[in-house]
Amino acid sequence: MTIEHALNDFYKQHGYGEGGGIDKKWDMIKFGPFAFPLPNLESRRRNIYLHDINHLVTGYDTNWKGESSVTSWEIATGGWGNIYFAWWLTLWGMAVGVMF
Repeated sequence: MTIEHALNDFYKQHGYGEGGGIDKKWDMIKFGPFAFPLPNLESRRRNIYLHDINHLVTGYDTNWKGESSVTSWEIATGGWGNIYFAWWLTLWGMAVGVMF
């Protein structure tokens, strides 16, 4: 199985649509009963597949516990370089895991 095939299966399994939704202008972050709009910036579109591969490698789910685990793992392995929006999302995800 190729990485592309595994990612496509991951996207179908979680209902993210073709390419994980990279063509959307906005995405929604769900937190309990709330949903928050998130701009799908070019830097996010270019790199979100790396985050998704991290889910495949670690086996962490896409629920809040899994997301906070993946984001903590991403920070521990060096983070996102100069992709500041990804850093913001990663730190926010880790903080949610610490608080809840």
